[in-house]
Amino acid sequence: MIVLQIYLSKMKQSWPGLILPLVSAISATFNVFLILVNGLAINYISVFMFSIILYLPTVVFLVIYKKTHKSNVLNNEISRMTIQDLD
Repeated sequence: MIVLQIYLSKMKQSWPGLILPLVSAISATFNVFLILVNGLAINYISVFMFSIILYLPTVVFLVIYKKTHKSNVLNNEISRMTIQDLD
């Protein structure tokens, strides 16, 4: 999944890199909702701990997206400036 996230983040468009974090966030929200509805949580501290664990992949995917997309944009700007210098 991490390799897929890196690949999607390196694309020219910015939206493909946001697919996995969005799916992960929706899945985590749904799972936390199920925990609350089914009464599986003993107290709110356990719900908080579950939510931290469930949202961890979302945070990792977003960090990968930010780092990869930022370096990709920077490289594109450098290559564009180089092409302008050649003209």
